[in-house]
Amino acid sequence: MSIRVVSCALLVSFLGLVGCAHLGARVQRGTLPSDAPKVSDILADLEENDAALRNFKAYGHFTVKAPSSAAVQQCTGVVQFRKPADLYVVGRGPLGAKVFEVRYADDRYTVTFDKQTWSGNWGDSVEGTTWQVAPREIAQEMFLPKTWIAAGKGKARLVEYDASQHKAVLLIGSEKRPLRRVEVTGPPWDVTKHELYDPETGEVTASTALGDYREKDGVRIPAFVEASFPKQETRLKFTMSRIDPNTELNDSLFTIEKQTFDENTSH
Repeated sequence: MSIRVVSCALLVSFLGLVGCAHLGARVQRGTLPSDAPKVSDILADLEENDAALRNFKAYGHFTVKAPSSAAVQQCTGVVQFRKPADLYVVGRGPLGAKVFEVRYADDRYTVTFDKQTWSGNWGDSVEGTTWQVAPREIAQEMFLPKTWIAAGKGKARLVEYDASQHKAVLLIGSEKRPLRRVEVTGPPWDVTKHELYDPETGEVTASTALGDYREKDGVRIPAFVEASFPKQETRLKFTMSRIDPNTELNDSLFTIEKQTFDENTSH
């Protein structure tokens, strides 16, 4: 596997953290135990923690499995994020050399690897690669704020609760065809898994598992994030060895020069 293919897989995967396992026996709506938590309390807890996070810098390991390669690819790197949706990711090879670099700001991205740069709008796939998952989809599922928390108000319902494990399952959207399934543990409530469904077919389009939550400066952040995209047969994981929330970040990391963007955008 060439470094070009490896870096391509990694950079697209981290622009931007499985199936439908249930928590014990399924409990139908209307038969939930009397001590089941209120949906409003769960969403309020999640929203409060999300609101407390302004930015973060995380160091760790990237792992990628995609149909373009039979082997699992790995890389060390750093993810830096600041609200509302600025993202910077850099990956390095075994000898510390920069393998790829990704910037996202103002709904645009630039990707650099193998001495070549691509630019585009956030929802577009990276031209010149075999990846079909748009950078925005991966970033939203793995790193960006959980905007669906606020969207769930009035549209979320509790469908499962396991008191012995302190686990609950929420469905967000219509009863006939929900848009998202969310597993949480608590209190305090933290997301351990969330799935995004295709609104037309009901199939899972993205599934993200989160774990090893660490609290620092009053913010709980998962040190383990793994996302899968079944249709694209793509799975990616970020295991963080160090997390610095609400820290000082370099503004230049999130700056995309107009000339660079125009020169490297496919028209």
